[in-house]
Amino acid sequence: MWKMLHLLNTTGRPGLTTKELGAAGVDCYSDTLQEMAARGAVTRSQRDNAEFWSLTDGARSVLNTCTVARRVDGATEVQVDRSRVFCVMPFSETWSDDVWKSCIEPTVSAAGLTPKRGDTTLRTGRLIHNVWNEILESGCVIADLSAPNPNVYYEVGMAQGLGRDVFVMVQKGATLPADLKGTHYLEYRLGDLAAAALDLRAKLDAWRDDGDIRVREVEALF
Repeated sequence: MWKMLHLLNTTGRPGLTTKELGAAGVDCYSDTLQEMAARGAVTRSQRDNAEFWSLTDGARSVLNTCTVARRVDGATEVQVDRSRVFCVMPFSETWSDDVWKSCIEPTVSAAGLTPKRGDTTLRTGRLIHNVWNEILESGCVIADLSAPNPNVYYEVGMAQGLGRDVFVMVQKGATLPADLKGTHYLEYRLGDLAAAALDLRAKLDAWRDDGDIRVREVEALF
């Protein structure tokens, strides 16, 4: 289905025939072509004795405005501006629990938001699905990148790919990867987590009260 939408949107032509779609690998007529027409994403017509498929104006508008891709099996819907804040950090570091319990968790709660950390997620099925759903269901993400950790970098990449606002925290003296060196981040000292909490609270308050976000109004709709 996604391949069909992608081809129709990028071909540069008004549409494609059934034969052209089939040659490109979109050849399941009932489960793909007819299904997309039934859902209102494409229209079917006859041109030059051939069945012709085109995107609807609504589908084209969404595709040209948003990044759209195939949904991961078992994934939840993408949540927008929800009050949950998902924390991404290395759990095995000696300082991890202290930063979480003394800084991040209470600060998120004090901002009227709901803190969640990856190691408190119910571990059922595939791990990637669990983390993916946590990010989908969160309004923003806090990422502590004070220690090089492949899992943390991967989860930050997922969050940014989904368009989540990511607040990066880094201990003073830590080195960020090259791709993240231009990122605005909150630098903190382990010996002064109170100051880090104040800085983080200011960022969360500003995010929560942003005129385009309006977390409280969004939450009231559910």
